[in-house]
Amino acid sequence: MFNNRYVVKIEGKNPHRFLLQLIKMKMSFFSVKEEKNFLIVEVDDENYQRLIDMKTIYDMSLLRIKGPKNIQNICWKMRYFFLFLALGLILLWFLTNIIFEVEVIHTKKEIRELLYQELREYNISPFHFCVSFERKEEIRNEILKKHKDTLEWIEIERIGTKYEVRVEERKLNPPKEELSPRDIVAKKDGLITKIEASTGEIVAKKNQYVRKGDILVTGVIKNKEDPKAYVPATGNVYAETWYKVTVSLPLHYHEEKKTGKTKKLLQINFLGKNISLLDFNPFKDKNTLVTSLIKHTFLPLSLNWVKEEELEVTDISYSKEDAIAKAKELAEEKVLSSLDVNARLLSQKELKITEEDSKIIIELFLKVEENITDYAPLQETEPKEE
Repeated sequence: MFNNRYVVKIEGKNPHRFLLQLIKMKMSFFSVKEEKNFLIVEVDDENYQRLIDMKTIYDMSLLRIKGPKNIQNICWKMRYFFLFLALGLILLWFLTNIIFEVEVIHTKKEIRELLYQELREYNISPFHFCVSFERKEEIRNEILKKHKDTLEWIEIERIGTKYEVRVEERKLNPPKEELSPRDIVAKKDGLITKIEASTGEIVAKKNQYVRKGDILVTGVIKNKEDPKAYVPATGNVYAETWYKVTVSLPLHYHEEKKTGKTKKLLQINFLGKNISLLDFNPFKDKNTLVTSLIKHTFLPLSLNWVKEEELEVTDISYSKEDAIAKAKELAEEKVLSSLDVNARLLSQKELKITEEDSKIIIELFLKVEENITDYAPLQETEPKEE
């Protein structure tokens, strides 16, 4: 057990004589430091009490206390600090375990609303405490089980004070389509490069120029010149097609695009400087909407509720040569993005390049190989008997 020790300074005329007196009184010391005009002694509780009870002309002053009582005195002096520290830690724990935002990421509104409703039933919603990892997995599995025909997969990720929920919709295989007799016809004008037919009779040839609506593969099966059967023609026909495209590109380009990510957080503004609380993944570029919660009348201090939208900022400056190359790339992308995934660029030719108002305007002629397959129904007639 630790005992208290008291360091006492004794001042007066001839302090050595007083020390001898204390020794005669059988007073014990842990240490004694003797100077010309004063003594410094270290004593325990009992002897300290004897010292302060003595009637003497010497002045005694307590320099410091060692041991448990010293810790007690320090704690008492710092009681407000420890109180506010405890309150701060409790507030920090509270804020770090409260969810301020839940975001469901999916393109379909009905899927998002379904998830928001289900999550609310499990108290995964703003201004509720976060749940443990095990409970989160239980909730995820229960929602998937409940909506097994609608939802394929769910991920619930906690990011600071926000839950980000990603979901995949279950895709059910559509019923197999019953095909009626038909021809494969040209969807647009072009020069045929390839014909792939699994049923029907091919009537067009490679390198043949065809116009929109021309029959390429017929569903009429003939014996000599007489129709014997009518089938749904199936397959794909590819052809070289042509496009004239004009692209305008600024030499200096600035764009701000919303990523779709948002967050809500508390922010302290002091002397014009914003300090965000619990913002573990700050946005680099953002739009901000600030609502003041508490504002001090005299001090430059306020507590704000902030909604942030993440931005993707693009700043590009092109040389003329780079702008022309980029314009060609955009022209190719513009054409191919509107076509079948198997479409490919065959060649590209510049028709005209102009520069006006800090923009490059380029006119291009593109040759593309694409799928020109389209269908036309057949009117069946009775086949002739041999």
